[in-house]
Formats: sequence, C-alpha cells, structure tokens
Amino acid sequence: MTSPTETLQKLAEAHRVDLDSAEFAALLDESDPLKDLKQEFIHPKLGTIPRETIGDPEKDCIYFLGNSLGLKPRTADRYMGELLEDWGNKGIFMHTSGRIPAAYADQ
Repeated sequence: MTSPTETLQKLAEAHRVDLDSAEFAALLDESDPLKDLKQEFIHPKLGTIPRETIGDPEKDCIYFLGNSLGLKPRTADRYMGELLEDWGNKGIFMHTSGRIPAAYADQ
C-alpha cells in the first residue's frame, strides 16, 4: 500500500515539480474535484478580521479554524430571512410549518 506522502511524491515527480513548490500546490488545487465549492461560501477578508494580520486587507483569509461553524454559506442569508419572515408571519407556528420548520431545521 502506498502512503499519502509517496503518492504526492510520485505525482510531483511525474509533473517535474518539487513537492514543496508553489507550482505543485497550484497543480493540486487545479485538479481538486471540490475546487468549485469554494464559491459557495463567503470568505472573510484579512481587513475584516479583528486581529493583527499581514498582507493585503482585501485578500481572502485562509480559514483553518476547525472548532467553529466554518465559513458562512452564501445561501445562509436567504434561509435566515425566510425563517425570520415565517416567525413574524406565523409566530409560534413557524416551528412546525413553512419550507424550513424551525423545529426540524437541523435534520
């Protein structure tokens, strides 16, 4: 069985790039079958983070925080708006009715 490191080393060799190069990282990014999903989320900008950062304040942050809600899906505002509208229109009955009943939203 081939280890992940061996697999990556073979791939880098096949493309004649160093394993730790920016070119190899770009190659992996380009071949990632999930790469288009990045656009489904809002990425905080360096300038919006309430901590000291280095770099262009308009650049997207690299988000490695595993103990969080994660990045905000672009659809979240629409869904939350629907729930708030249902709450206003239906009161307590929004818990069990509508497109996304609050009582079942986690299912």
